[in-house]
Amino acid sequence: MKLKPAKRMNEIPPSSTFKVLGLAKELERKGKDIIHMAVGEPDFDTPVHIKRAAEEASRAG
Repeated sequence: MKLKPAKRMNEIPPSSTFKVLGLAKELERKGKDIIHMAVGEPDFDTPVHIKRAAEEASRAG
């Protein structure tokens, strides 16, 4: 069985954060030097205690 999103999902307006990201990426494609500050992309690994908690939660259902 293939799930399809409800038609009303099309009524949800796009995220302004992703709109800004799209505009920034378009400027990058045009050769502009862009510093991304719109979408959080951590430059560090997830702490071990958080990974363990996620694993435990996954096993617990």
